[in-house]
Amino acid sequence: MASLRLPQPPLRRSSGELVGRLPSLGIVRDKSRTAFLDIMNSFARRGARAVIQGCTEIGMLVEKIHPEITLFDATRILPERAVAVALA
Repeated sequence: MASLRLPQPPLRRSSGELVGRLPSLGIVRDKSRTAFLDIMNSFARRGARAVIQGCTEIGMLVEKIHPEITLFDATRILPERAVAVALA
């Protein structure tokens, strides 16, 4: 059975800072991208098989070719599902 793993509070603060104001303004720094990838890869090393990108800024920091882990882009999946349900 799959389980949900959330970052511990210090990593939550770090990741929140990384996806904060600058990416929302279209500014992506390599330092921020590397730090976010390190967080994601730390989950992979602890057994995570996927990461849910829960906000648009994560997609700006992390491209599908970057991580060593499967990405689920909620900003794509949720609208696609909503349209499918609406048209059903």
